[in-house]
Amino acid sequence: MTTHQERGYDALSIVHPQVTGVEQLRQLADVGVHFDSATLDDYLPGAIFLSRFRDHIQGLDDRDRAALNVHMTKFLDERTCAGLGEFDHTGDVRSLDLLGLGVVMRSHVEGIATRQIEYERRYELHKEVFEANLSDAVNRNLVPWFAVDGLENVDRSSPWVLDVPAMARHQSRRTAAYVSLAEREVVLRETTNFMSEQHSTLHEFMHLLSIPVAEEGEKAKSWPDFGLYYFPIDGMENTQHRWLNEAMTEHMSMIVNGWERGSYEPERELLYAIIRKAGPDVGGRAIQAYFATQQTRGIDATAIKVRTYRDLSRVTEDAGLGNISQIAAATEALETDKQRDEALRALAYKLDPTSRPYDHAAEVIDIFEPRLVPA
Repeated sequence: MTTHQERGYDALSIVHPQVTGVEQLRQLADVGVHFDSATLDDYLPGAIFLSRFRDHIQGLDDRDRAALNVHMTKFLDERTCAGLGEFDHTGDVRSLDLLGLGVVMRSHVEGIATRQIEYERRYELHKEVFEANLSDAVNRNLVPWFAVDGLENVDRSSPWVLDVPAMARHQSRRTAAYVSLAEREVVLRETTNFMSEQHSTLHEFMHLLSIPVAEEGEKAKSWPDFGLYYFPIDGMENTQHRWLNEAMTEHMSMIVNGWERGSYEPERELLYAIIRKAGPDVGGRAIQAYFATQQTRGIDATAIKVRTYRDLSRVTEDAGLGNISQIAAATEALETDKQRDEALRALAYKLDPTSRPYDHAAEVIDIFEPRLVPA
């Protein structure tokens, strides 16, 4: 099986035939003494990606494109380096000599490293804000008491920054951050602005509350306990209910943090349409199912997840939409984020023509009954 490292350097050798190996790249970029091989594996292919395509990267939004332009402007300012000053941004990377290519890679890696340091500095503050907000939400009976068990995962988590091309290998291009459950890492896209950083980080912290707490040094176990992503039902154990899990994660993030704006709007719009039909007791049970794991004291996590699945599916099946697993499979099979968004909104509209995602936490509290509902 081809490793990520092999794929990355194979790609580099194609776009610049004079590059012959990993050690040459490290020497070329002059970063070998500062960064380990894993860091280089992530960032060097991205550096080539930036230098080769610049504004012509399809699918990037204006924010990402602006950030890439900043990179390229910085590279061009380093005209004292032979071979780089004459580089035509709209041309091919072959017009760079090896020294110029090294400048591009070194500048890019250094830029990511700076962003990493900045994120690490603020990460502990994000933890403090989240833990304070969660404690308040539990005291106000908006979140079940056992949600705080997952704070150990948050405490042990660490921050990591990836550039746009590296991020795109793992997630959708529009993803600002994601959580690596096995490593308990919150991975931030380099171009995520500072205002969005806390929102994205706290959303990922909510994911960490929904998985079992691993022992120190142990890989976190994400299946079958990962919020509402999987359900322990025969034949459906491996179905990925991403839309439902992200909808509940963002919903709970809005409630806990009192946000006036929420992301994952199409996903939340469908969730809210289902809950309004099912009733607030089902909504309350869905909240319990989201946080319940096999470690939760006094809660049968399997039973409450299965009942939640059946309650939600009853609503969608009665409307002729199939069960929630069928909805998940159909929407994930769509090729683009835009198509998935339109499909989720269409399903919500069929359930309730007045459906909307709601942007303020205060508007969605009454849709769910947060008190602990027996399984």
